[in-house]
Amino acid sequence: MSIVVCIKTGEGLVLAADSVVAIEVVGPAGPQVILNTYEYARKLSHIGNLPIGALTWGNGLIGKRNIESLLSEFENAVLPELIKEPYKLEDIVSTIFNFMKERYEKAYGSVQPGQGPVIGMLIAGYSSGGFFPEEYRLILPTHNAPERIRPDEGGNPVYGASWHGQIDAIQRLYKGYDHLLGRILIEKGVDKKIIEELQKDLVKLEWPIIYDGMPLQDAIDLAEYLIRVVIGRFRFLPGPPICGGDIDIAVITYKEFTWVRRKKWQ
Repeated sequence: MSIVVCIKTGEGLVLAADSVVAIEVVGPAGPQVILNTYEYARKLSHIGNLPIGALTWGNGLIGKRNIESLLSEFENAVLPELIKEPYKLEDIVSTIFNFMKERYEKAYGSVQPGQGPVIGMLIAGYSSGGFFPEEYRLILPTHNAPERIRPDEGGNPVYGASWHGQIDAIQRLYKGYDHLLGRILIEKGVDKKIIEELQKDLVKLEWPIIYDGMPLQDAIDLAEYLIRVVIGRFRFLPGPPICGGDIDIAVITYKEFTWVRRKKWQ
């Protein structure tokens, strides 16, 4: 369980994540059960020495390995071969996806379809020599390939923000409603065509934030604000605190990956 945010602006990318991780178990025929939560997980990773970062959410383990450990293995065993020549971020992401999927299937191959833990990753950064940031999302076990987020249009980058994990608090604040609205309308017998038309109108409730000229410091502040909204939701509402702890933040430009804030051992 997590909340992670990525903000894409003309100056670069901001990645941010909370620090709570849930340890879950899965039975052959049963749903996941949360055994424990810890508050010092690292869900924001730097990939090699490249201007590339990764955010993770969902279950904190594949088998008995955490995601950070698996990414470290990937960096040491696979990444050096990928960056001998000018590299494309898309190729690195595809290789990470296959690397993680192979280990996921080995750990959960005997679990019934739909019962395996959900593990999400967002990988963002720059291709070798590139000046436009790229974002890719991969979700196990549902995705068969990585998904490009906000691809360039007409040779121009598309800017914006995305969030993953426990997102209902952000959805309500930023979008003006959350996914439960559609379910409620269906239960009330509202015609699906009317619901589809309503969804088009609900776009008017969304915050009209302009990302094109947003400086990176403002993007940092916005990312932290959105994370804190979710942390506050789980602090004050009933239920387990599945989001919380310190907030890790990094900035990525075409030149480098820079930590803005990162947990340190005490």
